[in-house]
Amino acid sequence: MGRRSGGGFVVGAAIGALLGVAGGILFAPKKGEETRKELKDKFDEYSDMAGTKVQEIQQKGKDVADSAVKAGNDLKDKADAKLGEMTDAVSKLKPSEDGKGKTSKAKKKRFFKGV
Repeated sequence: MGRRSGGGFVVGAAIGALLGVAGGILFAPKKGEETRKELKDKFDEYSDMAGTKVQEIQQKGKDVADSAVKAGNDLKDKADAKLGEMTDAVSKLKPSEDGKGKTSKAKKKRFFKGV
């Protein structure tokens, strides 16, 4: 099962807060024009806050993705370097004296002990 983010909770909380404010304003004893203006002002305020949060979350996601790509590239570079070392070491191994071109088990064991 995948890991879930808290984004759904934040959206639900924002909608709940907006509905609560709207309900409070609608049931307040004011003129219709004042109520509509206050509703519009609150809507604009919460809309701006939501837009800011979305931008922050997008930036955080981009930062995490960039970090993951960098870590992956670093790991690839290290693996490539290690492969080069191992290839060089294997090419330096001499065939056994039996002439069949096989490396003795003892030499293989010594070579791979440090890997």
